[in-house]
Amino acid sequence: MIGLNGELGAGKTRLVRAIALAAGVDPAEIGSPTFTLVREYRTALTSFPEAPPLLFHLDAYRLADEDDYLNLGPEEFIETGATLIEWAERVADVLPTDRLTLTLAATGETSRAVVVRAGGPDSRVLRDAILAEFSHDR
Repeated sequence: MIGLNGELGAGKTRLVRAIALAAGVDPAEIGSPTFTLVREYRTALTSFPEAPPLLFHLDAYRLADEDDYLNLGPEEFIETGATLIEWAERVADVLPTDRLTLTLAATGETSRAVVVRAGGPDSRVLRDAILAEFSHDR
């Protein structure tokens, strides 16, 4: 699970789009879940040929409270695929502790600063892999 935080225009949806494209999701299928609340994508990752994993994209911005989030059935998302949640801070108290949290901030028209936090052992592995990849690009 990855929580995405940041102001409007910080790039949360654009980041989810990039992740979905990297996972082989059809670009025509990718959209914002602002009004639908949840979008489900089937990835084309070849490491799981028998059943490509699912990618869930949620937007907590329009949820009234954490109960609205729980009514979406998030346990299914966690059990069956990767989950990316925009505006995760709005439902943080009911999210798994072991999650990766990215806080994005616009630093220019086309630049962003990102703070990456891990809440447990699994998310630390993911955080470390991301940071290692980023350090190789510099």
